[in-house]
Amino acid sequence: MWTATKEAVKTIPGRKFVPEEKKWTCPLTVDSVRKLVSLGFELSRELYEFYERTSVSSRDAKEMEVPGFGKNLYPFQKKGVWFIEKKGGRALVADEMGLGKTLQALGWLHLHPEARPAVIVCPASVKLKWKSEIKECIYADAQVLCGKTPYGTDSDILIVNYDVLDGWIRYLLEIDPKVVILDECHYIKNHRTKRARYIAELVKDRPVIGLSGTPVMNNPLESYNIIRTIEPNVFPNFRFFEETYCCGGNKALYRLHEKLIDSIMIRRQKKEVLKDLPPKVRGMVPVEIDPSDMEKYKETEDDLFGMFEEYDDFDSMYKSGQALKAINAMRKKAGEIKLPGIISWIGDFLDCDGKLVVFAHHRDVVESIHEAFPNSVMLYGGMDANRKDQAVQSFQHDPSVRLFVGNMKAAGVGIDLTASSNVAFAELPWTPADITQAEDRCHRIGQNDSVNVFYLLAPNTIDDRMMEILNEKQLIVDAVLDGKKVETNETIMKELLKSYWKQSKELQGPDFAVDFEYTSCGSGISR
Repeated sequence: MWTATKEAVKTIPGRKFVPEEKKWTCPLTVDSVRKLVSLGFELSRELYEFYERTSVSSRDAKEMEVPGFGKNLYPFQKKGVWFIEKKGGRALVADEMGLGKTLQALGWLHLHPEARPAVIVCPASVKLKWKSEIKECIYADAQVLCGKTPYGTDSDILIVNYDVLDGWIRYLLEIDPKVVILDECHYIKNHRTKRARYIAELVKDRPVIGLSGTPVMNNPLESYNIIRTIEPNVFPNFRFFEETYCCGGNKALYRLHEKLIDSIMIRRQKKEVLKDLPPKVRGMVPVEIDPSDMEKYKETEDDLFGMFEEYDDFDSMYKSGQALKAINAMRKKAGEIKLPGIISWIGDFLDCDGKLVVFAHHRDVVESIHEAFPNSVMLYGGMDANRKDQAVQSFQHDPSVRLFVGNMKAAGVGIDLTASSNVAFAELPWTPADITQAEDRCHRIGQNDSVNVFYLLAPNTIDDRMMEILNEKQLIVDAVLDGKKVETNETIMKELLKSYWKQSKELQGPDFAVDFEYTSCGSGISR
């Protein structure tokens, strides 16, 4: 009996016999503990807890409710929360892009208010998106950390981007975070980089939730540092990992996939959960704006308010046409100041798999995005038919062409872009019909996936006003969702101007009356 057991122990990678103490030792790994259990060894309480946690497979995931959460989770997202819970906050959520990895991590965080402080590390382009989602989903005011010079914080949920982590690492270690969430954790695939070393310090002996649709980018070796960051005890050492899972072609890759599924990873593809998804999944992405650029934008807003002072009533001002020019100037400036943030967001998106379609209104925005990504194709008004067709065909059929940038009027109708199930609006159009038409370049016959739609917005600019009007007016929302033609360009522009006119009069004091009735979906709001 003992001979057989001893021979079995010898099969554990990294095992070693210590003659002086007449005992065997082996590395603490998922497989070694499972092996000892199968051989009938009794485990200490700590080892048994480790065994229970690491023995959970995502194949067995069940739906877990998240009471009080600010958004409705799809069934597969509830399973993701369950998996993170069973893993004690040490899990890799590797769902395809657009399936709500952020919501699953926040679902778990909502269930564990004691897991504070919490630190979220993410690309710079999505810091504001995380802040917005945290506010909406778990009703907390997260704080975004800026620059590399630490300062006092007043939130127990902190958001920091990888690029400034070196400046904040000492401060973050001092506050002793109870959980770390690594968004796009493939950023730490190379353990030799500074960011990977800082992350290793930050996560030591702490629960880590990793989020990435592409934890293996090009080579399975790249996943090793991600895996050991989340759960250090999946493999005994790098050499074992390399020999077992990186040599042997597809069979080795399959073994690695199965190992991850049975240990730390939950992954769903769109095609697997399509029945749970709506045809289109929309989301607003706040884009970070440089303060100096925001000052330039505010100048255009001040020009509008200054022009309002020349008129005693709204109708006279509106009929003059001057306000329309001022609004268009604000809209153009908003597109300019958020370009760096948009380009950063697109770059982060393209770091993952998949193609992307980006729509803009102004030609210079289209051209600037195209110049930033030389392997992209673009389409705008005035291009000859052959060039337009070549751009579309390249995007549809060339795997290396992953970005299509188009003007909404020229590229928003009459073409198929079904090679992508991801659409982003760098600028908002004036009409809901234009939004629907542009989205439907990807969402049409030949598209087998749910389409992700991203609205890239500059906070505290005209972008907010335009989206607010769309959200407040149910008929407009219906038009966005269903393509119903219920509003004209003039009505949307007029409602936008009314909101600014109302604000300007309120700023002037209570003696100034607002001389119009503001109506929304038939319900009047009179002032």
